[in-house]
Amino acid sequence: MTSSNWNPTWLPSDLIEWWGQTSVVVGNWLYIDGGEIWGKSLPQDNSPLLCSFSIDLSSSWNTSNYAAQIFAHPNISRFGPEAADMMTRRPTMWYDPVQKSIFRFGGRSYYSPPVAVYSSPVNDQGNVNWTVKYTGGIHQSSSVASFSGFTSASYALWVATLNSYYSLGGNMVGSTDPGLVGLGNNSVPMTGMVEYNFEKELWTNSSSTDYGGTIFGGHSGFGSGGEGLYVPIFGQEGILVFLGGDAPFTQTTSSKGSNPVPMNQITIYDIQSRKFYLQSAGGDSIPFPRTNFCAVGAGSSDNSTWEIFIYGGFHLGDINSYGLDKVYVLTLPAFQWFEAPATGGTVRSSHHCQIIGQRQMLSIGGHGNDYDDQDPWKSGMGIFDMSELTWGFNYDANAAAYAPPALITNYYNTSSRFPAFDNASLEAVIKFTQTDSSVTLNNSTSGPSATNNSTSTSGGSSNAPAASQNSNVAAIAGGIAGGVAVAILAILGYLFWRRRQKRQETNVAKLTSDSSSLLPANTTGMHEMEEQRRITELNAGLRPEMDEQRGISELNGGVILEIDRSSIANERARRVR
Repeated sequence: MTSSNWNPTWLPSDLIEWWGQTSVVVGNWLYIDGGEIWGKSLPQDNSPLLCSFSIDLSSSWNTSNYAAQIFAHPNISRFGPEAADMMTRRPTMWYDPVQKSIFRFGGRSYYSPPVAVYSSPVNDQGNVNWTVKYTGGIHQSSSVASFSGFTSASYALWVATLNSYYSLGGNMVGSTDPGLVGLGNNSVPMTGMVEYNFEKELWTNSSSTDYGGTIFGGHSGFGSGGEGLYVPIFGQEGILVFLGGDAPFTQTTSSKGSNPVPMNQITIYDIQSRKFYLQSAGGDSIPFPRTNFCAVGAGSSDNSTWEIFIYGGFHLGDINSYGLDKVYVLTLPAFQWFEAPATGGTVRSSHHCQIIGQRQMLSIGGHGNDYDDQDPWKSGMGIFDMSELTWGFNYDANAAAYAPPALITNYYNTSSRFPAFDNASLEAVIKFTQTDSSVTLNNSTSGPSATNNSTSTSGGSSNAPAASQNSNVAAIAGGIAGGVAVAILAILGYLFWRRRQKRQETNVAKLTSDSSSLLPANTTGMHEMEEQRRITELNAGLRPEMDEQRGISELNGGVILEIDRSSIANERARRVR
């Protein structure tokens, strides 16, 4: 599937790629936050998007014709390090039904901002208004603490349920944590799993004994660059599934790809017993190990199976390895892998996947294998039907509910429902299957105006069924055309080119192919200190998001050193084959 006539709807018209974003669905709204854009007309290559978007899911649309709302991040008008409060790659974002708010935390920062958790209430209009919820940042080892005892993690395996947010492993950066003396701007792997309980508003670290040394990767307990998903139908309170990524051998300066976790090695966390297990997966199509891929999950209507869909990523630093343009399906409880026969996927990594509506997986952004090639998908988005196993560009708000694809049902019709379990206790957890229909939720999250029972299943891929309501794309477009022309003109000069001393402003716009200047992006002073942080040493000219040391570095109170851009161009030409 390749989108013809490149014409992105709400990103710069000469966009090369947009990666490192996050998303969540609540009720009838898809929220997308941040990311980094690369475009030929931008003042520099890497321009962080300092804004959030919301897209109405109550009506159907396609990736070349839909409306979105734009909400500027707070404090983006400030100069220097203060401008970087929410300027991170691949943050985590989830919905808290107790607070009725979306939360945003972590990611790889450009500067060294104070560690903070942001929250925004949600409503039927899809508005976003970020404020600081928690601050902290001194690394501690206590098992129970307020947020002030925690630091920010990047590339963690994270997931949210209806009750808690979990973040497993990841990397911590010395420049954001005063407790890490001498680390500088380097990063090191983190052990353990952080949990935030929504009802108690309590942050805990439950890692030290149950997890480290024996589970993730079978040795050290360190992990990054993989995916976490919530599966509500197994166990008394559901299970968490962690797969893929990298498991460094020791807690030294992070170097991704040193020990990729095999995709037939699945880590399970039973929420009720708070215990980790390791389970082998089989199948004729076990995907290559990978990092920086995306994953979502969906369950059958009778709670008999749960499927996990993965797409894209890196394999040992190579984006062109076989199968990285494919979608693979892991079905539980059989723990069997299948390769979807769909064609049309493209190689990409550091993208984000999100279930929208009843049965469609939206792939958002990511980057390919060349510095100068434009993303072949409009808006960098493709839509995958998880039941039919086909790619397309149309979102169907009235699609039928998810049903396992035929290759899954055929397997269960002729093969054992359960695998040979690696642990008797895990077998008991998996065979304790929920029968309450309220937990069969096709990877959804209820929120304002949502009428379906729902749950969140994947790190960043919480989703809500498209419930019927009176808003639609045409109404949004009409309202915009009639009411915010002045706001659009203001954004053209303000959000994209200048940052003035102002608190958060909300700007709503009908996004068309002519709206490239509407995006609030930081495009000044974002050069990196060392060429090796900008130019990857990996194959095929890939940008070094695999290198945790890449990023924006500070000199003497926030003075940014600009490097010779001609040397970057020369190095780029040498490495792009």
